[in-house]
Amino acid sequence: MSARIRKIKRFVYLVVASIGIIIVISWCALYLYARSYQGRAKSLILSTQSLRPGSSTFYEAKQLADQYREFVSYSNNTCILAKCDFEIRMANWFAATRFFNAISYWDYSWQAWAAALARKAGLRPVTTYVHIAVRNGIVVRSHAGYGFRTGNGASVGAGTTAVKEFYLADRCKLIGSHSRDVESIGINFTSPGGGYTIMRAYPMSATPETIRSASAIDLSCMTSLPECPNPPYSMLPSIHEKLDRSSTNALATELQLMKQCETMTPEELNHSAFGSVD
Repeated sequence: MSARIRKIKRFVYLVVASIGIIIVISWCALYLYARSYQGRAKSLILSTQSLRPGSSTFYEAKQLADQYREFVSYSNNTCILAKCDFEIRMANWFAATRFFNAISYWDYSWQAWAAALARKAGLRPVTTYVHIAVRNGIVVRSHAGYGFRTGNGASVGAGTTAVKEFYLADRCKLIGSHSRDVESIGINFTSPGGGYTIMRAYPMSATPETIRSASAIDLSCMTSLPECPNPPYSMLPSIHEKLDRSSTNALATELQLMKQCETMTPEELNHSAFGSVD
């Protein structure tokens, strides 16, 4: 009997060890894929940020769209010199797989717990997104960012927007604010699906230091082990900076701006770096 028990134990150990080895090998392969996707996402974001609103041309924007043609969608299915708006959405395999998006903790399903463990282990559903607006042959706005689902199931995102110049509505947002400087604006909002996203906008007239800072996106949160603390703020490091307004003559112009801002319609307020460009 003891010999039989030993054989059974040996068999169980072999099965458990085999399952463990399969899990480790599978994780390594999937994690290498996740890191590979992170590299492609970095290339897309840097290519987008190389477009300079106010000087980059329709042809430069179209070249970017053609490079990622399998991920591109055009507004109204048209793209001409006078007006071209397009979006690039490049998701990894995990984002398209139902398993990795499971978040139903309350029903204690094995799938939800396994998915949470996988996300904590760096296998996170990630989507990298780009928006480009061209008017009269010139890029007028470019936006790049990414979002993912955290281990606990939260959907978070961060991105940066570049414009030629701030609109009046943008400058209205700067009035009396000590959490923003006159060269960049940071906002956060809750998306309809319950996710939390932060963005920062900056004009091409900003100083090179501000542009470098405002455009910096930390992509390591896609695959970091352990998870990045406090996302989405860890995804956009510049949002934490203590911004200084004292070097500008903002106070001298705020009274004039206030009079203009008080009479703006909702449509005009939406015409901003974060809203409509038309």
